[in-house]
Amino acid sequence: MFIFSVPVTLKIITALVSILLVNKFTKNLQLSVITAIVILVLWIQLPFIQVYKIIFNKLTSVNTIMLLIVIYEITILSNLMSETGMMKKLVNAVNSIVSPVYGMAVLPAIIGLLPIPGGAIFSAPLVDDCDENNEIDAILKTKINYWFRHVWEFWWPLYPGVLLAVDLTGLGTFTYSAVLSPLTLFTIAGGYFFLLRKVKITHGKKSSALNMFELWRNIFYQLYPIIIIILLFAFFNIIFPELAEISNYLPMLIAVFISLAAIIILAKPDAAMLKRNLFSRKIFNLIYLVAVILLYGAVIECTLPNGSLLMDQVRLEISSAGIAPLFIIALLPFISGLSTGISVALVGASFPIVIGVIPQNISEMQFAAYIVLAAGCGYIGMILSPVHICLIVTNNYFKSNLTQSIIRLLKPVLFIVAGIAILFCLYYFI
Repeated sequence: MFIFSVPVTLKIITALVSILLVNKFTKNLQLSVITAIVILVLWIQLPFIQVYKIIFNKLTSVNTIMLLIVIYEITILSNLMSETGMMKKLVNAVNSIVSPVYGMAVLPAIIGLLPIPGGAIFSAPLVDDCDENNEIDAILKTKINYWFRHVWEFWWPLYPGVLLAVDLTGLGTFTYSAVLSPLTLFTIAGGYFFLLRKVKITHGKKSSALNMFELWRNIFYQLYPIIIIILLFAFFNIIFPELAEISNYLPMLIAVFISLAAIIILAKPDAAMLKRNLFSRKIFNLIYLVAVILLYGAVIECTLPNGSLLMDQVRLEISSAGIAPLFIIALLPFISGLSTGISVALVGASFPIVIGVIPQNISEMQFAAYIVLAAGCGYIGMILSPVHICLIVTNNYFKSNLTQSIIRLLKPVLFIVAGIAILFCLYYFI
Protein backbone atom coordinates (compact mmCIF):
# COMPACT_ATOMS: atom_id res chain seq x y z
CA MET A 1 0.00 0.00 0.00
CA PHE A 2 1.34 3.44 -0.90
CA ILE A 3 2.09 5.21 2.37
CA PHE A 4 1.97 8.81 1.13
CA SER A 5 -1.43 10.43 0.64
CA VAL A 6 0.22 13.63 -0.58
CA PRO A 7 2.25 13.33 -3.82
CA VAL A 8 6.00 13.42 -3.30
CA THR A 9 6.23 16.13 -5.96
CA LEU A 10 3.97 18.39 -3.90
CA LYS A 11 6.08 17.72 -0.82
CA ILE A 12 9.25 18.78 -2.64
CA ILE A 13 7.57 21.90 -4.04
CA THR A 14 6.31 22.74 -0.55
CA ALA A 15 9.86 22.41 0.80
CA LEU A 16 11.10 24.68 -1.99
CA VAL A 17 8.39 27.25 -1.24
CA SER A 18 9.35 27.09 2.44
CA ILE A 19 12.87 28.21 1.48
CA LEU A 20 11.40 31.26 -0.23
CA LEU A 21 8.96 32.11 2.57
CA VAL A 22 11.38 31.64 5.47
CA ASN A 23 14.05 33.62 3.63
CA LYS A 24 11.58 36.44 2.99
CA PHE A 25 10.86 36.85 6.69
CA THR A 26 14.20 35.92 8.26
CA LYS A 27 16.68 37.02 5.53
CA ASN A 28 18.66 33.93 6.54
CA LEU A 29 19.28 31.48 3.69
CA GLN A 30 20.93 28.91 5.94
CA LEU A 31 17.90 28.76 8.22
CA SER A 32 15.60 28.70 5.18
CA VAL A 33 17.30 25.66 3.65
CA ILE A 34 17.50 23.85 7.00
CA THR A 35 13.75 24.42 7.43
CA ALA A 36 13.14 22.88 4.01
CA ILE A 37 15.29 19.88 4.91
CA VAL A 38 13.36 19.32 8.16
CA ILE A 39 9.99 19.64 6.42
CA LEU A 40 11.01 17.19 3.70
CA VAL A 41 12.58 14.65 6.07
CA LEU A 42 9.53 14.61 8.33
CA TRP A 43 7.01 14.55 5.51
CA ILE A 44 8.58 11.66 3.62
CA GLN A 45 9.09 9.89 6.97
CA LEU A 46 12.81 9.17 6.71
CA PRO A 47 14.10 7.13 9.68
CA PHE A 48 16.50 8.96 11.98
CA ILE A 49 19.36 6.56 11.23
CA GLN A 50 18.97 7.20 7.49
CA VAL A 51 19.00 10.98 8.03
CA TYR A 52 22.17 10.60 10.09
CA LYS A 53 23.84 8.56 7.35
CA ILE A 54 22.87 11.10 4.68
CA ILE A 55 24.37 13.97 6.69
CA PHE A 56 27.49 12.07 7.69
CA ASN A 57 28.23 10.65 4.23
CA LYS A 58 27.72 14.00 2.50
CA LEU A 59 29.76 16.10 4.90
CA THR A 60 32.66 13.63 5.03
CA SER A 61 32.89 12.94 1.30
CA VAL A 62 36.11 14.03 -0.42
CA ASN A 63 34.26 16.05 -3.06
CA THR A 64 32.30 18.01 -0.46
CA ILE A 65 35.39 18.84 1.59
CA MET A 66 37.35 19.88 -1.52
CA LEU A 67 34.47 22.02 -2.79
CA LEU A 68 34.17 23.89 0.51
CA ILE A 69 37.93 24.50 0.62
CA VAL A 70 37.92 25.87 -2.94
CA ILE A 71 35.08 28.28 -2.14
CA TYR A 72 36.95 29.39 0.99
CA GLU A 73 40.14 30.02 -1.03
CA ILE A 74 38.37 31.89 -3.84
CA THR A 75 36.58 34.22 -1.44
CA ILE A 76 39.84 35.08 0.32
CA LEU A 77 41.51 35.69 -3.06
CA SER A 78 38.72 38.05 -4.11
CA ASN A 79 38.95 40.01 -0.88
CA LEU A 80 42.75 40.31 -1.05
CA MET A 81 42.66 41.58 -4.64
CA SER A 82 40.18 44.21 -3.57
CA GLU A 83 41.84 45.25 -0.30
CA THR A 84 45.38 45.44 -1.71
CA GLY A 85 44.21 47.88 -4.39
CA MET A 86 44.83 45.53 -7.31
CA MET A 87 41.27 45.86 -8.64
CA LYS A 88 41.40 49.65 -8.45
CA LYS A 89 44.66 49.78 -10.45
CA LEU A 90 43.21 47.34 -12.97
CA VAL A 91 40.07 49.33 -13.69
CA ASN A 92 42.00 52.62 -13.86
CA ALA A 93 44.22 51.13 -16.57
CA VAL A 94 41.24 49.84 -18.55
CA ASN A 95 39.52 53.19 -18.25
CA SER A 96 42.56 54.78 -19.90
CA ILE A 97 42.38 52.51 -22.98
CA VAL A 98 38.77 52.15 -24.08
CA SER A 99 36.18 54.83 -24.83
CA PRO A 100 33.88 55.87 -21.97
CA VAL A 101 30.93 54.05 -23.56
CA TYR A 102 32.70 50.70 -23.72
CA GLY A 103 34.49 51.41 -20.46
CA MET A 104 31.09 51.42 -18.78
CA ALA A 105 30.70 47.78 -19.85
CA VAL A 106 34.30 46.59 -19.57
CA LEU A 107 34.86 47.81 -16.01
CA PRO A 108 31.98 45.94 -14.33
CA ALA A 109 32.76 42.89 -16.49
CA ILE A 110 36.32 42.85 -15.13
CA ILE A 111 35.01 43.12 -11.57
CA GLY A 112 32.66 40.26 -12.44
CA LEU A 113 35.59 37.91 -13.01
CA LEU A 114 35.76 37.57 -9.24
CA PRO A 115 32.72 36.44 -7.24
CA ILE A 116 32.74 39.30 -4.74
CA PRO A 117 29.35 39.45 -2.95
CA GLY A 118 27.81 42.79 -3.85
CA GLY A 119 30.74 43.40 -6.20
CA ALA A 120 28.68 45.82 -8.28
CA ILE A 121 29.34 48.47 -5.64
CA PHE A 122 33.03 48.38 -6.65
CA SER A 123 32.28 49.02 -10.31
CA ALA A 124 29.42 51.53 -9.82
CA PRO A 125 31.77 54.48 -9.07
CA LEU A 126 33.89 53.52 -12.08
CA VAL A 127 30.86 53.46 -14.38
CA ASP A 128 29.79 56.80 -12.97
CA ASP A 129 33.30 58.18 -13.53
CA CYS A 130 32.97 57.48 -17.27
CA ASP A 131 30.11 60.01 -17.31
CA GLU A 132 32.19 63.09 -16.43
CA ASN A 133 29.53 65.58 -17.50
CA ASN A 134 26.64 63.70 -15.87
CA GLU A 135 24.89 63.21 -19.21
CA ILE A 136 23.45 59.73 -18.60
CA ASP A 137 20.23 58.85 -16.80
CA ALA A 138 20.80 57.22 -13.39
CA ILE A 139 18.63 54.19 -14.22
CA LEU A 140 20.61 53.56 -17.41
CA LYS A 141 23.90 53.64 -15.50
CA THR A 142 22.36 51.33 -12.91
CA LYS A 143 21.34 48.80 -15.58
CA ILE A 144 24.71 48.92 -17.36
CA ASN A 145 26.70 48.39 -14.18
CA TYR A 146 24.43 45.60 -12.95
CA TRP A 147 24.04 43.84 -16.30
CA PHE A 148 27.70 43.66 -17.33
CA ARG A 149 28.79 42.76 -13.79
CA HIS A 150 27.14 39.34 -14.28
CA VAL A 151 27.92 38.35 -17.88
CA TRP A 152 30.26 35.52 -16.77
CA GLU A 153 28.06 34.00 -14.09
CA PHE A 154 26.63 31.31 -16.37
CA TRP A 155 29.90 29.40 -16.54
CA TRP A 156 32.91 31.09 -14.88
CA PRO A 157 34.29 28.36 -12.56
CA LEU A 158 35.30 30.78 -9.80
CA TYR A 159 31.63 31.31 -8.94
CA PRO A 160 30.36 29.07 -6.09
CA GLY A 161 27.08 28.58 -7.97
CA VAL A 162 28.92 27.19 -10.98
CA LEU A 163 31.06 24.94 -8.77
CA LEU A 164 27.95 23.61 -7.07
CA ALA A 165 26.22 23.08 -10.43
CA VAL A 166 29.23 21.15 -11.72
CA ASP A 167 29.07 18.95 -8.64
CA LEU A 168 25.32 18.31 -8.91
CA THR A 169 25.22 17.71 -12.67
CA GLY A 170 28.38 15.61 -12.88
CA LEU A 171 29.26 17.17 -16.24
CA GLY A 172 32.76 18.24 -15.20
CA THR A 173 34.05 21.80 -15.12
CA PHE A 174 35.27 21.95 -18.73
CA THR A 175 32.09 20.50 -20.21
CA TYR A 176 29.78 22.60 -18.05
CA SER A 177 31.64 25.83 -18.85
CA ALA A 178 31.82 25.01 -22.56
CA VAL A 179 28.09 24.38 -23.00
CA LEU A 180 27.02 27.42 -20.92
CA SER A 181 29.60 29.97 -22.11
CA PRO A 182 27.78 30.94 -25.36
CA LEU A 183 25.05 32.51 -23.20
CA THR A 184 27.61 35.17 -22.24
CA LEU A 185 27.69 36.28 -25.89
CA PHE A 186 23.90 36.63 -25.97
CA THR A 187 24.02 38.56 -22.70
CA ILE A 188 26.65 40.97 -24.05
CA ALA A 189 24.64 41.40 -27.25
CA GLY A 190 21.48 42.20 -25.27
CA GLY A 191 23.41 44.69 -23.14
CA TYR A 192 24.85 46.35 -26.22
CA PHE A 193 21.60 46.70 -28.20
CA PHE A 194 19.34 47.77 -25.34
CA LEU A 195 21.74 49.53 -22.96
CA LEU A 196 25.07 50.73 -24.41
CA ARG A 197 23.51 52.06 -27.64
CA LYS A 198 21.46 54.47 -25.52
CA VAL A 199 24.58 56.02 -24.02
CA LYS A 200 25.42 59.46 -25.38
CA ILE A 201 28.68 60.90 -24.06
CA THR A 202 30.31 63.98 -25.59
CA HIS A 203 33.79 63.64 -24.07
CA GLY A 204 36.48 61.22 -25.23
CA LYS A 205 38.91 58.81 -23.64
CA LYS A 206 40.57 59.48 -20.36
CA SER A 207 44.15 60.62 -20.59
CA SER A 208 47.04 58.70 -19.07
CA ALA A 209 50.70 59.41 -18.60
CA LEU A 210 51.45 55.78 -19.54
CA ASN A 211 51.78 54.57 -23.13
CA MET A 212 49.57 51.80 -24.52
CA PHE A 213 52.14 49.05 -23.90
CA GLU A 214 52.54 50.08 -20.27
CA LEU A 215 48.77 50.22 -19.79
CA TRP A 216 48.26 46.70 -21.17
CA ARG A 217 51.18 45.43 -19.13
CA ASN A 218 49.59 46.94 -16.03
CA ILE A 219 46.26 45.28 -16.83
CA PHE A 220 47.83 41.84 -17.19
CA TYR A 221 49.90 42.34 -14.05
CA GLN A 222 46.82 43.13 -11.99
CA LEU A 223 45.11 40.07 -13.47
CA TYR A 224 47.92 37.65 -12.63
CA PRO A 225 46.04 35.87 -9.79
CA ILE A 226 43.23 34.93 -12.20
CA ILE A 227 45.67 34.06 -15.01
CA ILE A 228 47.59 31.74 -12.65
CA ILE A 229 44.39 29.90 -11.73
CA ILE A 230 43.28 29.46 -15.35
CA LEU A 231 46.66 28.24 -16.58
CA LEU A 232 47.31 25.90 -13.66
CA PHE A 233 43.80 24.48 -13.76
CA ALA A 234 44.23 23.64 -17.44
CA PHE A 235 47.73 22.29 -16.80
CA PHE A 236 46.64 19.94 -14.01
CA ASN A 237 43.66 18.61 -15.96
CA ILE A 238 45.74 17.94 -19.09
CA ILE A 239 49.06 16.79 -17.62
CA PHE A 240 47.87 15.27 -14.32
CA PRO A 241 44.32 14.00 -14.95
CA GLU A 242 44.71 11.60 -12.02
CA LEU A 243 44.23 14.59 -9.68
CA ALA A 244 40.65 14.95 -10.90
CA GLU A 245 40.12 11.26 -10.23
CA ILE A 246 40.77 11.91 -6.52
CA SER A 247 38.30 14.82 -6.59
CA ASN A 248 36.84 17.01 -9.32
CA TYR A 249 37.92 20.00 -7.27
CA LEU A 250 41.51 19.05 -6.45
CA PRO A 251 43.04 20.76 -9.55
CA MET A 252 41.12 23.95 -8.76
CA LEU A 253 42.07 23.76 -5.08
CA ILE A 254 45.78 23.55 -5.87
CA ALA A 255 45.59 26.27 -8.54
CA VAL A 256 43.82 28.74 -6.25
CA PHE A 257 46.21 27.95 -3.38
CA ILE A 258 49.22 28.77 -5.58
CA SER A 259 47.52 31.96 -6.75
CA LEU A 260 46.89 32.93 -3.14
CA ALA A 261 50.56 32.32 -2.33
CA ALA A 262 51.55 34.52 -5.28
CA ILE A 263 49.36 37.43 -4.21
CA ILE A 264 50.67 37.19 -0.63
CA ILE A 265 54.28 37.26 -1.84
CA LEU A 266 53.87 39.97 -4.50
CA ALA A 267 51.11 42.22 -3.13
CA LYS A 268 52.37 41.87 0.46
CA PRO A 269 49.11 42.21 2.42
CA ASP A 270 49.81 42.93 6.07
CA ALA A 271 49.20 40.44 8.86
CA ALA A 272 46.01 42.16 10.00
CA MET A 273 44.49 41.93 6.51
CA LEU A 274 45.40 38.25 6.21
CA LYS A 275 44.00 37.44 9.64
CA ARG A 276 40.79 39.37 8.93
CA ASN A 277 40.19 37.39 5.74
CA LEU A 278 41.36 33.99 6.94
CA PHE A 279 38.92 34.13 9.85
CA SER A 280 36.18 36.20 8.21
CA ARG A 281 32.72 35.47 9.55
CA LYS A 282 31.19 36.26 6.16
CA ILE A 283 33.36 33.63 4.47
CA PHE A 284 32.43 30.99 7.03
CA ASN A 285 28.76 31.90 6.63
CA LEU A 286 29.12 31.27 2.89
CA ILE A 287 30.78 27.90 3.55
CA TYR A 288 27.98 27.07 5.96
CA LEU A 289 25.37 27.99 3.33
CA VAL A 290 26.98 25.80 0.66
CA ALA A 291 27.24 22.88 3.10
CA VAL A 292 23.56 23.17 4.00
CA ILE A 293 22.60 23.33 0.33
CA LEU A 294 24.64 20.19 -0.35
CA LEU A 295 22.71 18.43 2.43
CA TYR A 296 19.44 19.54 0.85
CA GLY A 297 20.60 18.00 -2.42
CA ALA A 298 21.54 14.79 -0.62
CA VAL A 299 18.04 14.52 0.84
CA ILE A 300 16.54 15.04 -2.63
CA GLU A 301 18.64 12.10 -3.83
CA CYS A 302 17.59 9.79 -0.97
CA THR A 303 15.66 6.50 -0.99
CA LEU A 304 12.09 6.52 0.35
CA PRO A 305 11.00 4.10 3.09
CA ASN A 306 9.16 2.05 0.42
CA GLY A 307 12.48 1.38 -1.31
CA SER A 308 12.10 3.71 -4.32
CA LEU A 309 14.25 6.72 -5.01
CA LEU A 310 12.65 10.04 -4.17
CA MET A 311 13.25 11.46 -7.63
CA ASP A 312 12.04 8.28 -9.33
CA GLN A 313 8.73 8.81 -7.56
CA VAL A 314 8.69 12.43 -8.74
CA ARG A 315 9.27 11.34 -12.34
CA LEU A 316 6.44 8.82 -12.09
CA GLU A 317 4.05 11.40 -10.67
CA ILE A 318 4.91 13.99 -13.30
CA SER A 319 4.53 11.43 -16.06
CA SER A 320 1.15 10.32 -14.72
CA ALA A 321 -0.08 13.90 -14.39
CA GLY A 322 1.02 14.77 -17.92
CA ILE A 323 3.12 17.76 -16.81
CA ALA A 324 5.81 18.55 -19.34
CA PRO A 325 9.30 18.09 -17.85
CA LEU A 326 10.49 21.12 -19.83
CA PHE A 327 8.07 23.31 -17.89
CA ILE A 328 9.42 22.13 -14.53
CA ILE A 329 13.07 22.31 -15.64
CA ALA A 330 12.61 25.94 -16.67
CA LEU A 331 10.24 27.16 -13.95
CA LEU A 332 11.82 25.84 -10.73
CA PRO A 333 15.25 27.47 -11.27
CA PHE A 334 13.55 30.70 -12.40
CA ILE A 335 11.45 30.88 -9.24
CA SER A 336 14.44 30.01 -7.07
CA GLY A 337 16.59 32.68 -8.73
CA LEU A 338 13.84 35.29 -8.55
CA SER A 339 13.22 34.64 -4.87
CA THR A 340 16.80 34.37 -3.60
CA GLY A 341 18.85 36.51 -6.02
CA ILE A 342 21.87 34.27 -5.39
CA SER A 343 23.25 31.76 -7.89
CA VAL A 344 24.48 29.24 -5.32
CA ALA A 345 21.06 29.26 -3.64
CA LEU A 346 19.06 28.83 -6.86
CA VAL A 347 21.32 25.97 -7.97
CA GLY A 348 21.13 24.20 -4.63
CA ALA A 349 17.38 24.61 -4.25
CA SER A 350 16.31 23.62 -7.77
CA PHE A 351 19.01 21.56 -9.51
CA PRO A 352 18.54 18.39 -7.44
CA ILE A 353 14.89 18.40 -8.51
CA VAL A 354 15.66 19.39 -12.10
CA ILE A 355 18.23 16.62 -12.51
CA GLY A 356 15.69 14.11 -11.26
CA VAL A 357 13.10 15.31 -13.78
CA ILE A 358 15.41 15.15 -16.80
CA PRO A 359 14.56 12.09 -18.95
CA GLN A 360 16.83 9.10 -18.57
CA ASN A 361 18.75 7.24 -21.27
CA ILE A 362 19.74 10.34 -23.21
CA SER A 363 23.12 11.42 -24.53
CA GLU A 364 25.46 13.71 -22.62
CA MET A 365 24.77 16.59 -25.02
CA GLN A 366 21.01 16.13 -24.65
CA PHE A 367 21.49 16.18 -20.87
CA ALA A 368 23.56 19.36 -21.31
CA ALA A 369 20.69 20.89 -23.29
CA TYR A 370 18.39 20.51 -20.28
CA ILE A 371 21.06 21.96 -17.97
CA VAL A 372 21.36 24.99 -20.26
CA LEU A 373 17.59 25.45 -19.98
CA ALA A 374 17.67 25.18 -16.18
CA ALA A 375 20.78 27.33 -15.64
CA GLY A 376 19.66 29.95 -18.16
CA CYS A 377 16.19 30.32 -16.66
CA GLY A 378 17.69 30.40 -13.17
CA TYR A 379 20.02 33.20 -14.26
CA ILE A 380 17.08 35.19 -15.66
CA GLY A 381 15.24 34.83 -12.36
CA MET A 382 18.35 35.87 -10.43
CA ILE A 383 19.10 38.91 -12.61
CA LEU A 384 15.48 40.11 -12.26
CA SER A 385 15.35 39.46 -8.52
CA PRO A 386 14.52 42.47 -6.32
CA VAL A 387 16.60 40.90 -3.53
CA HIS A 388 19.77 40.56 -5.60
CA ILE A 389 22.33 42.43 -3.53
CA CYS A 390 24.20 43.79 -6.56
CA LEU A 391 21.01 45.39 -7.87
CA ILE A 392 20.23 46.83 -4.45
CA VAL A 393 23.67 48.39 -3.92
CA THR A 394 23.78 49.74 -7.48
CA ASN A 395 20.37 51.38 -7.09
CA ASN A 396 21.47 52.86 -3.79
CA TYR A 397 24.62 54.28 -5.36
CA PHE A 398 22.89 55.87 -8.34
CA LYS A 399 19.73 56.67 -6.31
CA SER A 400 17.55 55.07 -8.98
CA ASN A 401 14.17 53.38 -8.71
CA LEU A 402 14.42 49.63 -8.02
CA THR A 403 11.16 48.69 -9.76
CA GLN A 404 11.99 50.71 -12.88
CA SER A 405 15.47 49.18 -12.99
CA ILE A 406 14.00 45.67 -13.04
CA ILE A 407 11.30 46.47 -15.61
CA ARG A 408 13.84 48.01 -17.99
CA LEU A 409 15.96 44.87 -17.87
CA LEU A 410 13.22 42.84 -19.56
CA LYS A 411 14.29 43.78 -23.07
CA PRO A 412 17.95 42.66 -22.80
CA VAL A 413 16.68 39.51 -21.04
CA LEU A 414 14.97 38.58 -24.32
CA PHE A 415 18.42 38.01 -25.84
CA ILE A 416 19.15 35.47 -23.12
CA VAL A 417 15.82 33.75 -23.77
CA ALA A 418 16.73 33.52 -27.45
CA GLY A 419 20.16 32.15 -26.56
CA ILE A 420 18.67 29.47 -24.32
CA ALA A 421 16.27 28.37 -27.05
CA ILE A 422 18.99 28.25 -29.71
CA LEU A 423 21.47 26.36 -27.55
CA PHE A 424 18.83 23.90 -26.34
CA CYS A 425 17.87 23.00 -29.90
CA LEU A 426 21.52 22.88 -30.99
CA TYR A 427 22.64 20.54 -28.20
CA TYR A 428 19.53 18.36 -28.22
CA PHE A 429 18.97 17.80 -31.93
CA ILE A 430 22.44 18.09 -33.47
